[in-house]
Amino acid sequence: MSIYVIFFILLSAFETRPQLITDHPILDDYPYNFVINPSYIRYQQLNFFASGSQLYSLADLTRISAGFSWGLSNQGFSILVSQLGNDLYREIYSSLGYARRFSYLNIGVELNPMYLYIQGYGQTVLASIDFGSRAEISHNLIISINIDNIASSTYGSGEHHPYRFIQGYVHLCLLENHQTTLAVQNLENHPFRFSIVHTVTVPYLDLSLGLKTNPNLIMAGFQAHSPQNLNLGYNVNSHPELGYTHSIFLGYHRISEYSPPAEKQIVLAGDTLTASIFPLDINKATQELLTRIPGIGPVTAARIISWRNEHGDFEDIEQLLEVRGIGEILLEKMKPNIIIEQ
Repeated sequence: MSIYVIFFILLSAFETRPQLITDHPILDDYPYNFVINPSYIRYQQLNFFASGSQLYSLADLTRISAGFSWGLSNQGFSILVSQLGNDLYREIYSSLGYARRFSYLNIGVELNPMYLYIQGYGQTVLASIDFGSRAEISHNLIISINIDNIASSTYGSGEHHPYRFIQGYVHLCLLENHQTTLAVQNLENHPFRFSIVHTVTVPYLDLSLGLKTNPNLIMAGFQAHSPQNLNLGYNVNSHPELGYTHSIFLGYHRISEYSPPAEKQIVLAGDTLTASIFPLDINKATQELLTRIPGIGPVTAARIISWRNEHGDFEDIEQLLEVRGIGEILLEKMKPNIIIEQ
């Protein structure tokens, strides 16, 4: 409750300006922001955001995020709680917020690769079923395409507005610690939107710069990470008609406590041995064994093998941070299960 009070006090300090663009109640009345971290505003179909896929490789992860924005194009706040899942579902989440003089409640579940969103926006009810596909061509290239069937209705007027929304993303990681996201989006009877966002990652900090069309936007921002699983982010957007919008969010990521792995059967030299496979020597473990480490999937395991082939053996466990997709949070979860034998 205290968080709500703080946000409403902050929001009351900013003048509520008249709405300038009313072409579409969902597309134009709400999202003019790039979102650096998807845990700020969860309604991602109508936003471009720059974010790595690292979080989705973690199991048993709870995220709690809160943020607020101010400016002519977007005034409001958002609070989100989500639980990342396993192979069956990616995420279950709920968010509550206020933006541009209307409140919303968002409840959703993301399966693989289908998502179901149930959302309420003041007097508008919106339901969306999003069918999508995400392909990791290599550890440097990820392509995702989504087709959304959106149905919205407005109470009182009896009006119903079905829409089809198509979006595609290409994530490129051609240089170490650099990620470029290219995106295209189209809503029926609206012009295509294109964007490009480039993110540079340095220890405990992500820096992003982006451009988007229709309307033309320029975005810059940062996201800071702490060893205590806290994230602090800020971004600013420049709109040709609506001026600047500033967004700030604070996030907390909690990883479940480590539980000792069960005894497993492994095959060695033709004999079946019953033994604990942990801790694993990361310089000798095969890709299949690496996937047994909690939080490590086939893609991340392949990247570890690729790093070994390129650089030789790991000399220190901290060097795993040089493998794309492994950050401080995931490394801490891996440490009880890995060693480097001398």
